[in-house]
Amino acid sequence: MPRRIDLGRAVLVAGAALLFISLFLRWYDTGPTGWQVFETLDLVLAGLAAAGVAVALRPDAAPRWAAWGVPGAAIVIVLVQLVDAPPAAGDGDPATGAWLALGAGLVMACGAVLSLATISITVQVRPEDPRRRVPAVDRRDAGGPDPGAGPDVAVDPADALVPDVPRRGRFLPRGAAAPEPAPAPEPAAEDPQRTQPLAALEDPAPDAERP
Repeated sequence: MPRRIDLGRAVLVAGAALLFISLFLRWYDTGPTGWQVFETLDLVLAGLAAAGVAVALRPDAAPRWAAWGVPGAAIVIVLVQLVDAPPAAGDGDPATGAWLALGAGLVMACGAVLSLATISITVQVRPEDPRRRVPAVDRRDAGGPDPGAGPDVAVDPADALVPDVPRRGRFLPRGAAAPEPAPAPEPAAEDPQRTQPLAALEDPAPDAERP
């Protein structure tokens, strides 16, 4: 879902945050921070930082001049303190906090200019799809099993060596025709060289009695 973000307001908020952070740093070489070196200006700068955030977040509620008046006031106050240091700073030179405050005021001014110029950026936010997409797989590959082929049957090697014996008798499947009987083996031919057994000689019949 696309969202529009005002670039000027974002820059204005960033500058206001830097201005508030600068009060915790050393403004002069003598060592005092922004909260220590000023009597009332530290509260004024903190108020300007808060006002900058309010103008950026609620531009309709703030007057139109506040967009450039707030950063302008911050820049003027910081420049005066750089030129004429307060008595608590002594003879110290400006330090990190003072220069950061000046840069923060310039950043706030740039944000105000961009906001008045209605410059915005569009951020495309697309929610992540929790569903995981899996590519389709063709199961009909050449290397896959043939759907028309029957299931593979494991054959015992011992069974493969035994020939099929036709079923006989009552174990024959119902409706199946009875197998034809195997032909009887032919008698072996007699060997002429084989010794034949001797047959017993019969006694001749006695002659009939003569008259």
